[in-house]
Amino acid sequence: MMAAFLGIFFITYGPAAIVIFTTIEASMRDAQVRTLDQIAAQKRQKLSAMFQESERNLRAWAGLEVMNDIFALDVDKRIVGTLTRLKQQYDLPGELFVFDQTGRIVAATRSTPPTASLPARWKVGEGDRGFIDKHADPLSGDGAGNGKSHQTSAGPAPPEIVALVHRIHARFGDRQPIGLMVMTIPWSAISGALQRGTAPVVLLDQAKKRPLYLPPFLDGNGDSIASLLSDQRQPILNGVRFITGHADGGEGMPARWRIIALQNTQQANAPIRSVAWRLALLGLVLLAPISIGIHWLARRLTGPLLSLEETVGAMRRHQDLSLRARLSGEDEIGALAR
Repeated sequence: MMAAFLGIFFITYGPAAIVIFTTIEASMRDAQVRTLDQIAAQKRQKLSAMFQESERNLRAWAGLEVMNDIFALDVDKRIVGTLTRLKQQYDLPGELFVFDQTGRIVAATRSTPPTASLPARWKVGEGDRGFIDKHADPLSGDGAGNGKSHQTSAGPAPPEIVALVHRIHARFGDRQPIGLMVMTIPWSAISGALQRGTAPVVLLDQAKKRPLYLPPFLDGNGDSIASLLSDQRQPILNGVRFITGHADGGEGMPARWRIIALQNTQQANAPIRSVAWRLALLGLVLLAPISIGIHWLARRLTGPLLSLEETVGAMRRHQDLSLRARLSGEDEIGALAR
């Protein structure tokens, strides 16, 4: 009887526990994905705020009256002084440059050769502004902006930056375009904003299908990048499975950028494993009193029958029909014993 009752317990509790665990696991996994989506969205918001503020400042500075000195090639250095004060006042991590309409450099917050010209990559089309994606600083090294590689055996590669460009219009007459103003943002400032926080993140350029930023533990091999670009929620990266949250660009950040927040499934599964252990412990806790109750009930049901069987056996052995079973119950077994 004990075995039968225990079998019934496991048959009923086991499937119920599996259903409960599966439901909780799905709910917790959804919550983890939503949390990672929120982390990625927060990172996007930080980058968007950085770029939007930089764009607003650049637009305002390009409209300063002092920019009319471009016509005189800033002979009295008023533009240089203004750029230097702006960099100090706003604690800019990058540099500011002003070019005339022909592409000749007029002023900058760092030393550049007088022959430096507007890099081809910084040129804007028909509009008044532009965002230049991650690239090597074309005015580092020889500073000529001629698009040649600046890495030599004597020094490291130029730092990577993004650049915001805004057209400068004359402050008089028909406000014709007279030059360009460029603000550079070191890539280290962007990667620093991405690094801060508890969850590691990846920054992808979806259009060019390349990573712009990877956490240190990812080596950027082709399979990992392909997994990240495929919208998988649980990609395998460097042989380890992760859960991901996504936030696409926009709102000041390039639309083709995507931020992906990562969480190792080993860490993510820790609370799920805790639920499994608790369900198993609950089964053991329930099993103890149930086993005691079943044992008591079995003794209560089978005890009179065993006593009656023992009495009948004694009658047969001793040929004594006067023997009586010691049963006081009022049920059928008690009546039979009397």
